[in-house]
Amino acid sequence: FWPTREEVIARHPNINDEFLNPVYDSTLRKTDPLSAIFNLVATVCGGGVLTLPIAFARAGIIPSTIMMIVSAIATDFSMYILCSCARRTGTNSYGDVTRVAFGTTAEIGVTVLLFVFLLFVIVAYFILVKDIWTPVLMFIFPKLKEW
Repeated sequence: FWPTREEVIARHPNINDEFLNPVYDSTLRKTDPLSAIFNLVATVCGGGVLTLPIAFARAGIIPSTIMMIVSAIATDFSMYILCSCARRTGTNSYGDVTRVAFGTTAEIGVTVLLFVFLLFVIVAYFILVKDIWTPVLMFIFPKLKEW
């Protein structure tokens, strides 16, 4: 199904320009290991991890595992495409790639869609935090039940 590395390089001789460009130790990379670690921890400990147990309980172990694998593959592939497009266009953000590929109107549309999506994500995250912390606070401070 997937072509081998040699087949890909034969079809696209300059494909090595897409992988780790700039190289991993380049001064053009503007992050340090500490911020990368904090970013990774924040991503892993996000709301999705907190809701996985209930998703597995309701959907079942087999369908949930299959959907997690499919989601991981789709995420990996879309990140590969996005990074590839950013490198080929010389841009460094999702909006910039959209503007170069489809124009200013599409960039505005994508920005609005991202804003609405992230707004709903924030609302869902607040609801999740409320549901998790309310019993904990009631246990620690029993007087809150009267309030």
